[in-house]
Amino acid sequence: MASHRLIIDDMVEFLDLEIPPREEILKPWLFSQGTAMIHAYRGIGKTHIALGVACAVSTGGSFFSWQASKAHRVVFVDGEMPAITVQERLKAQFAAMRKVPEPGFFRLISRIAKQGDNPADRRERSDAIDLVPRVATRRFEAWPICIFWVTLVVRW
Repeated sequence: MASHRLIIDDMVEFLDLEIPPREEILKPWLFSQGTAMIHAYRGIGKTHIALGVACAVSTGGSFFSWQASKAHRVVFVDGEMPAITVQERLKAQFAAMRKVPEPGFFRLISRIAKQGDNPADRRERSDAIDLVPRVATRRFEAWPICIFWVTLVVRW
């Protein structure tokens, strides 16, 4: 894993560094090592956009006129929508795209317990949600795209 410590450089030395360019993940606006935010009034379609972006990025596909450079691993964190709604929207999105991500390329963290779960599984998901602030503060090489959605982010 790459080091994330701060380094003090002389400006002249810094300008001479060979820094690799940022990777274009969803052309033309989503790059590695970046942050993006979707903001709008309730009911406008923020979740549809976020899920569409996640689906395109995880499959190497496109959403609207935006094209993914290749398939990237995605973690989608949902903290407010009913699981059935997220499931319906994902099914519709992947059906419209006519492709699904390879296993392990789209992960979903949800606060909604599945029907028939045992308590240990619910605790595992709860622990995963507790991990979200730590994940959000780091860039993990295995998960370059992490889409945090909903009120969970606001409560940090």
